[in-house]
This record gives sequence, structure tokens and C-alpha cells, in this order.
Amino acid sequence: VAHVEIDPTQYSEAWDRLMGDWMPQSGYQPDDLMCYEIYLNSPDKHPEGKHIVEICEPIRPL
Repeated sequence: VAHVEIDPTQYSEAWDRLMGDWMPQSGYQPDDLMCYEIYLNSPDKHPEGKHIVEICEPIRPL
């Protein structure tokens, strides 16, 4: 799970960081289960309009 605070245009970048930066050095690989996002706030109530999200990628050891 990656906890991120992002602008609406940064979802792709957040997923790229998880899968391209963290995953290769983590000792894990993606599992066959579906990935998903958990939305933790209402961006219109955030002072900067940010989305607070948990990005969830099921994993398994290499």
C-alpha cells in the first residue's frame, strides 16, 4: 500500500512510482489479484484540493 497526497492529474505518476521505483527493489512482485485505490478524503474539502489515496497493489515474494 502506498499512501499518497496528490493532485487529480498525478494518479498515473503515483502508480508509476509504486511500480517503477519501489517494486523493482522491494523483493516483491505483483500478485495476480486486482489492484485498487482507497479514497480517504473529499478533495473539495482539502485546503489545496488534493486527493488523499491509498494505492493498493497485491504482492508476493519473488
